[in-house]
Amino acid sequence: MRLLIACIAAVVAFSSVVIYIELTARPVANNGPIEIETSTEVFRIEVVLSFNAGADLFAENTEEATSLLVKLGNRVLFSDTNTINAGQAIIISDVSNLTVGTNELHLEATPEDASQFVPRTAKIEVYSSWQSDPIATQLLWADATDTKLSGNVIFGAPATTPKSLHNHDPSE
Repeated sequence: MRLLIACIAAVVAFSSVVIYIELTARPVANNGPIEIETSTEVFRIEVVLSFNAGADLFAENTEEATSLLVKLGNRVLFSDTNTINAGQAIIISDVSNLTVGTNELHLEATPEDASQFVPRTAKIEVYSSWQSDPIATQLLWADATDTKLSGNVIFGAPATTPKSLHNHDPSE
């Protein structure tokens, strides 16, 4: 009798596992590649650092070590290995082909003098070609003990310019 109960329990357990695998391992229907809509807008990004940025002296490859790096996804929008002075506005113009909806900028800045233990900030503003005010503004902070300032800025990109603003001059 015990042998019969053990065999039934083993069959039930094995059947449960087989049914679970069959239900969860079904392939998802592939309806072709996913189309990602890109915005027709052109954007401008402004970055201002509160500290002098310089190349990372402890990087593996010091010749390619950046003082400031701005990326959008995998695309490098700005990279500089030279010293960038505090308060100097870095303007990245003609940024296009952004995804309609949410986009994410990544910023990395290396202090020129890492021995100064002061908090560091970066102000990032994103402008649309049809608007004089920024569509996104964010301050990134690094503690005094951090060796780099890095962070992400998330902003939305419209598909097109609003029809009411097609003939609008942003300087007005």
